Amino acid sequence: MLETGTASPAPVPIIAQAPRPATDGTSALAMDPTVIEGTIEPGRLATIDPAKRLEVFTTPGGLNSVIEVITSVARKHKPDVTTDKGRKAIASNAYQVAKCKVLLDDAGKEETAKAKEIPNKIDAARRDMRARLEDLQAEVRKPLTDWEAEQERIEAEKRAAEEAAALARQIEADHEIALTLNWAYDQKRREELEALERDQQAREEEIAREAAEKERLAAAQREADLKAATEKAEREKAEAEQRTRDAEAKAEQDRIDAEARAAQAKIDADKQAEQAAIEAQQAERNRQAAAKKADDDAAAATEIEILRARVAELEASLTKSTQALDDWTSTFASEFCDEARVKAAWERIMSGGGTLYYIASIVSINHNLLKK
Repeated sequence: MLETGTASPAPVPIIAQAPRPATDGTSALAMDPTVIEGTIEPGRLATIDPAKRLEVFTTPGGLNSVIEVITSVARKHKPDVTTDKGRKAIASNAYQVAKCKVLLDDAGKEETAKAKEIPNKIDAARRDMRARLEDLQAEVRKPLTDWEAEQERIEAEKRAAEEAAALARQIEADHEIALTLNWAYDQKRREELEALERDQQAREEEIAREAAEKERLAAAQREADLKAATEKAEREKAEAEQRTRDAEAKAEQDRIDAEARAAQAKIDADKQAEQAAIEAQQAERNRQAAAKKADDDAAAATEIEILRARVAELEASLTKSTQALDDWTSTFASEFCDEARVKAAWERIMSGGGTLYYIASIVSINHNLLKK
C-alpha cells in the first residue's frame, strides 16, 4: 500500500553501452550515442520495452534519454548541400528523425489506449464484486436471518403460551371461586379461550408469513440489483459499441466526403481546362479574324491605291483630252483666240507629231483607260 508523502519514481536511467541488435525492445534506453556514426535507425533508437513504456511516459523527463540519443545521432551527420547525394542524405536524416517521432508517438498512443480501458475494467470488476459479495452476504447471513425469524416465532409462541397459561390460571382460579356460575358463563369462557388459541395460532402464522415475506423481498431485491447491474453493463457495452459504430460511420462519411471533394475538384479542374481550351480556341479564332481583317484591310488599301492611280490616270487623260480640244479649237478658230494661246497650241501639236497624230495619241490613251 502506498503511504502519503512517498517520493515519486526516479527517472529511467540511460544504460551506456555499445549498440546491440534490438531483440529485447530496450534499444532506445540502452544506446550509447557516442559510438554511433551519425546513422539513425528508428527501429533501434525509438523502441521502448513494452514493460517499461508506462514508467517512461509517466515519469517526468522519462523520454529525455531517448530524445538525447536521437539528437546526438542526428547531429553527428555532416550536412553537405553542394552535391545531390549530400542533399538527399540531409533529407533522409530528417526523415529518420520523423520516423523516430512517429514510433514514439504511436507507443504513447498505445499506452493511452490501455490506460483508457482501465476504468472500464475496474467498473466491470466492481459490478461483479458487488453482486457476488451481496449474494455471499445474504448466503452467510441466512443462518442468522433464519435464526432471528425462528427466535421471533419462538418468542411469540412463548408470549402466547404465557398469556394462555396466565389465562388458564385465571380461569382455573375463577372456576374455583365461581363454581356456582351457570353453564352459559362457562360456555362463554370456553369460547374466549378458543378465540385466544385461534389468535395465538393466527399470530404464529403471521410471524411465519412475515419471515417468509422478508426472505422473499430480500431475494427479490438481490435479483433486482443483479438485473440492474447486468442491464447497466449491457447498456454500457451497447453504448460503447454504438460509439464505435458512430466513429466508423463518421470515418466512412469523411472518406466519402473526401472522395466527393476530390471528384468535384477533378470536375472543376476539367471544366477549367475545357474553359481554357475554349478560350484558347476563341483567342485563335480572334487572332485569325484579326489577321484576316488585316489582310482584308491591306487588300482594300491596295485596291484603293489602284483605284486612286486609275482616277489619277483618268484625270490626267481628261486633262490631256481637254487640252487637245482646246488646242484644236485654238488652231482651227484662231480668230477667236489670242496669239499666245494659239502659238502654244501649235507648239504642242507639232511636238506631238502633227494634228492627226496628236489627236490619235489622245484617243488611244482614252481608249486604253476605258478598257481598264
